[in-house]
Amino acid sequence: MIDRPVAHRTLVLVGADQVTLTEHVEAKCAIAFPEAVGPFWVKGAGHFMPWEAPQVVNRAIRSFCGDLLGR
Repeated sequence: MIDRPVAHRTLVLVGADQVTLTEHVEAKCAIAFPEAVGPFWVKGAGHFMPWEAPQVVNRAIRSFCGDLLGR
């Protein structure tokens, strides 16, 4: 839980099969992460996305952090 919006670019990936999701995920993400890239819904993934969809997660991180990884 956060008590104020995160004031940084944030990559938001959401597992489409995550059973703990509440309603209005996109609206809540917009409030919590005003500089969000996403949310992107990942099919076939739930809460343990790095295990369930590692290729998608790794590609997303490489793309999002590409400027940092090139150093």
